[in-house]
Parts: sequence; C-alpha cells; structure tokens
Amino acid sequence: LVVASCSHETAAALAGLHIMFVGAQDRAAITEFLHAARGQSLLTVTDSGEALALGSMVNFVVEGQRLRFEVALDHVAPSRLRISARMLAAALRVEGAT
Repeated sequence: LVVASCSHETAAALAGLHIMFVGAQDRAAITEFLHAARGQSLLTVTDSGEALALGSMVNFVVEGQRLRFEVALDHVAPSRLRISARMLAAALRVEGAT
C-alpha cells in the first residue's frame, strides 16, 4: 500500500494509483482532481457534500452519529471498475441505479 499526498500541480500524475481520496477542499480543487481521474481505472473517494455532483464515485457522509457512504454508478461505469452488490446494499444512497 502506497500513500501519497498530491498537490494541485501533480493532479495529472495519477498513473499507477488504484484509489484516490480527495479530502474536503474547495470546489475547484475537488473538480481538478476528479477531472484528472475521469476515464481511468481509479476509484475516486471523497468526503464533500457536493462531490458526487462533481464526479466522485464514492462519497463519505456523516448521518447522525454514523459514517455512511454514497455511490454514483454513472461515474463508476467509464472507469471499467465494478462495485459489488454487497457494497451497494450497504450504501446510504446509490445514484444512477437502474
């Protein structure tokens, strides 16, 4: 497992990553990282209220005293990744489900 910190200048250098967590930042920073990851086989995970609308695949949210997550299948599909049915069943909300 490799953990790396990326700044805005290195957002395009995502080759070799499998999961990218983008912490709560300003909207422009989140958008930049998610745009750089679009179309790659890279799971994008965030913790911002508007991140799913910006292109995140998985977003953590606090509901009551519990940490939950949301999934945007429309953002997962172009990456050629799959989210298991068990994970989807545990999600607070799934967008793009048919």
